[in-house]
Amino acid sequence: MQSATQPSKDQPDRTTQDCSWQGQDCWRLLVTDFGDGLPFLQVWQRWRQDAHAPRLLHYVAFSQQVPHAAHLQQAAHTDPLLAPLVEILTQNWFGFLDGFHRFVLDQGRVHLTLCVGDSMALMRQQAFKADAIELCHLPVDAEALNTLKGIRRCCRRGTALTLQTRGIALSEVWLNALHATGFGSINGQMGSVKAVITAYEPEWLLSRDDEQAQSARTPPTRCAVLGAGLAGASVAAALARRGWQVTVLEREPKPASGASGLPVGLLVAHVSSDDCTLSQLSRAGVRLTFNEAQCLLQPGQDWAHTGVLEHRFDARATTPANWSTQGAAWCEPVLTGASTQANDPGNHTLLHRPAGWLKPAALVNAWLAQDGIALKTNTAVHAVRRGEFSWQLLDASGDILCEAEHVVLANALDAAGLLQRLAKEDDSIKLPVSLVPQTRGLRGLLSWATHTADDLTEWPSQAMNGKGSATGHVPTRSGAAWFVGASYQEATQPERSDRDNHLRNLDKLRVLNPALADTMLRALEAGRLQSWKGMRCATDDHLPLVGPVAGSAQAGLWLCVGMGSRGMSLSMLCAELLASHIGAEPLPIPVKLAKSLSATRNKASVVQTKAAGVDP
Repeated sequence: MQSATQPSKDQPDRTTQDCSWQGQDCWRLLVTDFGDGLPFLQVWQRWRQDAHAPRLLHYVAFSQQVPHAAHLQQAAHTDPLLAPLVEILTQNWFGFLDGFHRFVLDQGRVHLTLCVGDSMALMRQQAFKADAIELCHLPVDAEALNTLKGIRRCCRRGTALTLQTRGIALSEVWLNALHATGFGSINGQMGSVKAVITAYEPEWLLSRDDEQAQSARTPPTRCAVLGAGLAGASVAAALARRGWQVTVLEREPKPASGASGLPVGLLVAHVSSDDCTLSQLSRAGVRLTFNEAQCLLQPGQDWAHTGVLEHRFDARATTPANWSTQGAAWCEPVLTGASTQANDPGNHTLLHRPAGWLKPAALVNAWLAQDGIALKTNTAVHAVRRGEFSWQLLDASGDILCEAEHVVLANALDAAGLLQRLAKEDDSIKLPVSLVPQTRGLRGLLSWATHTADDLTEWPSQAMNGKGSATGHVPTRSGAAWFVGASYQEATQPERSDRDNHLRNLDKLRVLNPALADTMLRALEAGRLQSWKGMRCATDDHLPLVGPVAGSAQAGLWLCVGMGSRGMSLSMLCAELLASHIGAEPLPIPVKLAKSLSATRNKASVVQTKAAGVDP
């Protein structure tokens, strides 16, 4: 039986390369072909067996066509030790549309980023410098130079490059291309070896951007996170898994006291016919949150994978025209009750498969319970001040509550006030703060009641949304309950009464499911209807604000707010994105999508500063 620590006759010997990762806190490996998945499984197993392996392993791989789960299992037959890894990996092995797919494994210490589609196009969407790169198949000579130029984008000085030659000597064209693109000598390796190893050691000076990227990684140190909701708790968990010492400061007596205290919400991806930015982001986020729920929460109590029926009343339930068959694993149109006729312009329904209900507070508490995180409740931060070597968080009296090299503002609407006060005292922060888009508050009321013996059979086991949402059979301390809502109202408007909001939720439910509306009306008339109220933090473009505020990553001031009603879908994705920025790691999403979430993307301010003669 072939051992996982030894290469098969068709696989290269990576032992020398793996030794290079010893003593490092993070190792970033880029592989140009995921293949049948066996090389990844073998690297993962060697990482597990190496007592001196890096704390964090990033494996970024490209694939034109992702292998089926059964093919992964077949590949793992080379070694029985790989079978448990396949079982872990394939729990969310679905829906590989073109783009990035991030898997967080082994308590958050192994990250697989699978990039599906055209390799060169996807290479341009990377924003990290690899420690090692493996070119699995040598293109023809005519493509040698362009291939190496593409790979060079992800190289720092010293990046190891392995070329799988399959025992065929490199041509003169390849040798010249290696030299022209800055890769070092391969003397003595031109025999019948299966792999040639060189390194990126250009004879010329690197550009300023490349030099900055070379030293961009911030080693784990102290970080203060403001806010103990979904945004703050997910950031704290992502950093703690990377070895950071994280202090979370929450002004309320307990975590998840704001919008994240919602009793239950739907974990479901957004779908649009043009596959807009929000749709792509929510899919990436749902995959990550599903993994977190499976690892940390109790099924049936904290969350349930029920699927979600999305009813669309103003348009056909269409998915993007360019979706491959992999899209059906995410959702597909179905015919239900009111839409059994193909020409019915009314109700059209999408069945979301990786979807269900989830209790946000349970996920928040699970994240905050992880090692490396200290929680301080009843701690209101009045101001942030830049110290000589760290940031200082102050209370209303000006006393220091906490000091840390990095600060993440994940405290929803309160973040804007802290930034404005900081900008008044620190001239260097005025311009970047002016580039942060404004956030606004959205009030919401969720209507709910415990099930009666009469309505238990009326409520379907599957959650639904479209005009609002409706979820039944959710366990609570009072018994199984159903939830409807939530309402929307701008915080700048006079707050509506609870009854008004209940009636608005009822109106939406009448459209979504008339039979369930009768159940809700009976509960309202009987005085059994209860409510939960909260304030969402949203942006005008409906996208979160994630990234550095104070000019650069090295400055150590970060923002992670503005998720609106999609905190469950987007919080872990935003946390991984922010942690990747801090650590100069591979991003969980393409650069183009990451830029759409930039914390300093306020174009209006850019225009104003240019008009005033200021270079933004």
